[in-house]
Amino acid sequence: MESHHTHPDIVRVIIDTLLTDSHVKFADQIPLDAHDSLRQCVHLQDSLDRLEFHRGHIVSAWGHIQKEHFDSLFVSSRKKQTRWTEGLIHKINSMNMSLWHFRNAIAEEQKKQEEKHRRTLNLDNEIEDIFRIGVAGIRPTDQHIIVDTNIEKVLELSMSDKEDWISMVRTMQKCYARTVETDMSNMRLRFEQWTNFQRTSRQTDTSTNTDT
Repeated sequence: MESHHTHPDIVRVIIDTLLTDSHVKFADQIPLDAHDSLRQCVHLQDSLDRLEFHRGHIVSAWGHIQKEHFDSLFVSSRKKQTRWTEGLIHKINSMNMSLWHFRNAIAEEQKKQEEKHRRTLNLDNEIEDIFRIGVAGIRPTDQHIIVDTNIEKVLELSMSDKEDWISMVRTMQKCYARTVETDMSNMRLRFEQWTNFQRTSRQTDTSTNTDT
């Protein structure tokens, strides 16, 4: 806007307002020493919804103030004022697009940070649960991963290192569970073999006594 000889106060009011939340009014950003015509202009613009300005619906008072500014610069021209108004609307659209991309980038970054915080919290909770349970469910040869490890050191690890540590513990727990399951299966098999042997022995004894 400066390149089009825009009134400095207009530049300040518009830019400062667009950089704030949508509920902020143009009148809230007006300089203390602003001319009465500018004060009347912003109040007229504020009488419209803020969204209307973003849509390019601007009150004619902006153009009148700019015309006076052109007059003071000795570039008075109705055509010049019209081109300025058209340029202002174009600039508004351009600024809206830039702000849209800027706010989207901020929102995306905030979303990433929230997701990172959530994942970190979940990992920390899982690590604390592992230390709370202790060596239960881990083979004696692997228990050093809990016994010889300080929980604070694990919690200070990066997110990927925490995931690797948890994965290692879970793998050891699965190995122990498979070992226990295999031992139980072998015990059941031996018990079934012993039971079958005992049943066969009794049947053989019974048959022998009958023959006798």
